[in-house]
Amino acid sequence: MESVIFNNKIVSTSELKLVQSNRAFLYGDGVFETIKVISGHLFNYSNHFKRLTTSLDFLEINYLINKEDLHNLIVKLLKKNKISNGGSVRVSFFRESLGKYLPEQNNSSYIIQTKEQDENIFKLNNVGLTLGLYKAQFKAACSLSNIKSMNAILYILCSKFAQNNLLDDAIIYNNLNLPIETSNSNIFLVNDDNILTPSLDQGCLDGTMRALVLQILDKDFVVIKKAISEQDLYYAKEVFITNAIYGVRFVNKIQSQNYKSSFVSHYITEELNKLV
Repeated sequence: MESVIFNNKIVSTSELKLVQSNRAFLYGDGVFETIKVISGHLFNYSNHFKRLTTSLDFLEINYLINKEDLHNLIVKLLKKNKISNGGSVRVSFFRESLGKYLPEQNNSSYIIQTKEQDENIFKLNNVGLTLGLYKAQFKAACSLSNIKSMNAILYILCSKFAQNNLLDDAIIYNNLNLPIETSNSNIFLVNDDNILTPSLDQGCLDGTMRALVLQILDKDFVVIKKAISEQDLYYAKEVFITNAIYGVRFVNKIQSQNYKSSFVSHYITEELNKLV
C-alpha cells in the first residue's frame, strides 16, 4: 500500500485522516507544490521551495521545516514507495486552525504524496498543441494570483472549456483582458528579436519551470517580461508553454493562427536535460 507523510510521519494512505474542520477542505486555505522526479531525484527543488515559503509567508501561515529537512523527508518517502526513476511529488501545506474566514491561529500541517511516472527525462511533444482562448472568467492582475494556492477553480473551468472544445489547453486572461497563462502552464512568445512572457504583475502564476526557463534563456536570448496582448499572440513566430512536469511544450495553433517553429522549444528541452 502506498505511503504518505503527514507532519513528519510516514503513514499509509488508509491511515491518513483529515477532520471535517480542515481549512484546506473548508476554505482552500493553503498552498501546494508539484515537483518532478527524475532518476529518483527532485528536479528544480530550489525554485519549488522558494515559491512554497514565499507563498506561505504571503498567506501568513507559519512553518517550521527548512529546505534540507523537507528535501530529506521527500527522498525518504520516495524510497519507501520504491520510486527510483520517474515520478512526481505533491507537497501540500495548509493552515491548521479553528475559526471561519478569520483563523484562530496560523500554524500549519503538511502532507507529502508521491506518484510513479514512466517519463524519466524531459521530452518535447511530437505534435504541436492546439490552444483556445478562455474568456468566460478572468484572473485578477494582483500578487495573490502569483501563488499556487489550493483554490484552483479557475483552472478547472478552463480545463473543462478546453476539453469541451476538443483543445489541448486554453489561454486564461486577466481582468485587463490580456492573455497571461494557460490552465496549467506559463506562456512564452518568440518573435524576430526577442522572447516575450507575461510579467508577474499581470497575474500569471509564478511558475517554478518559468523561473528555470528564464535562467536558461537569459544566456542566449533577449527575454522581455511585460504585459502581452492578443495581437502579440498572433504575430509570434513560435509559442511554447512551460510547467514543472512537462517542461516545455510547443504550440501549433491558437484559434486560426498556425505556428511552424519549435526551435526555441527544442533548445530549452535540451538544456533542461543537461541539468538532470
